[in-house]
Amino acid sequence: MVMVKKIGLRVKVFSGDRREYLGLGTIIGFEKVQFGLDVLSIPIIKLDSGEEIRGYECWWISKEEADMIEKEHCGRIVYE
Repeated sequence: MVMVKKIGLRVKVFSGDRREYLGLGTIIGFEKVQFGLDVLSIPIIKLDSGEEIRGYECWWISKEEADMIEKEHCGRIVYE
């Protein structure tokens, strides 16, 4: 599965060290960030709690992809 970054995409968000689940959020925009000679488009995520976080401050995955991984590899049942 290829993850498409787009405004409105629902995502599951984890702390930078991946030890804490921060919650569900939605990509609300993008910020251009200089990285060496490249310019990256980094998502701005608004968590359901109301907090905004940048894609370079955390680990994130689309909710759809995360649910699929949980179902296939962890045997968890994901309720919508």
